[in-house]
Amino acid sequence: MVISMDKSMDKRIDIIIPEDLKRLSRRKLFVRVGMLIAVYLIEALLFVLYYEKFMSVRQSYIMLNAFGMIILPLLLIILPLRKDRTWMGEIYDYSLSERAAYSSKIAHPISYLGRKEVVIMKLRSGGEYFDREYECYPNTKDPPADVYCRPGSCAVHVFGTKFPTVLPEKEGDMSICVVCGLMNVKSFDKCDRCGHTLIKHKE
Repeated sequence: MVISMDKSMDKRIDIIIPEDLKRLSRRKLFVRVGMLIAVYLIEALLFVLYYEKFMSVRQSYIMLNAFGMIILPLLLIILPLRKDRTWMGEIYDYSLSERAAYSSKIAHPISYLGRKEVVIMKLRSGGEYFDREYECYPNTKDPPADVYCRPGSCAVHVFGTKFPTVLPEKEGDMSICVVCGLMNVKSFDKCDRCGHTLIKHKE
């Protein structure tokens, strides 16, 4: 699979998604679809076992239950995949935001049990402008603007992976693993931690 971006009127960037990352994407899709099928099979079994009780209630309840059994699993399992699509864009700005990782229902509402840093990247591809949000890479204070979010750099996200990566442009840049978030030396072809192929400019 090749994804492309028009960085300017006279420059087009093509990125080849490595085979192991494509397999990872397919696996995530299969898992989600498998979960949906499993939920529907369980619901069908319960419907058969409790058919008389199910049909004995009021018509409005039957319609409400049918909506919950069919539509809700679809929304909860498949709909989130829309936010995890493969994309590529040129960075023109970014910001850091600190969010509550999870909050206490017992403590005061402004008391947090944990925090996480979130990066909001502003991107463009041709005439399209969009924002993408993700958690900071593990064990870093990232991303320093002068290294990972330079205006003009190209950011890529692959469906099914946790992190976007900013393509290394010059000597000293790091190559970020989209699976585990490890910063790798630009010369590496595979991640030094998890072994997945690193995404770079097409040569």
